[in-house]
Amino acid sequence: MEKVINKIATRAGFDKAVFPHLFRHTMASLGLQAGANIVAIQSLLGHSSVTTTERYAQNSIENVKHEYNQNMIL
Repeated sequence: MEKVINKIATRAGFDKAVFPHLFRHTMASLGLQAGANIVAIQSLLGHSSVTTTERYAQNSIENVKHEYNQNMIL
C-alpha cells in the first residue's frame, strides 16, 4: 500500500514523503482542529486510551503555533 501511495504522491508532484499513517494522522489532526470531539476521534482511530489520542491534539496546537509564527507575525 505504501508503494502505491508513494507512486501517486510522486505523480502528483509532492516533494515530501507520503505514507498511509500520514493520512490517519492528518484526519485526526484536521478533525480536532475543526472542533471534533476527542472521544469521537479516539473511536475512529481505535485507540484504547484517550491519552494516545491527546498526542494528536498536542501536535495540532503546535502546528497552529508554528503557522501563526510563520504567517502572522510581521
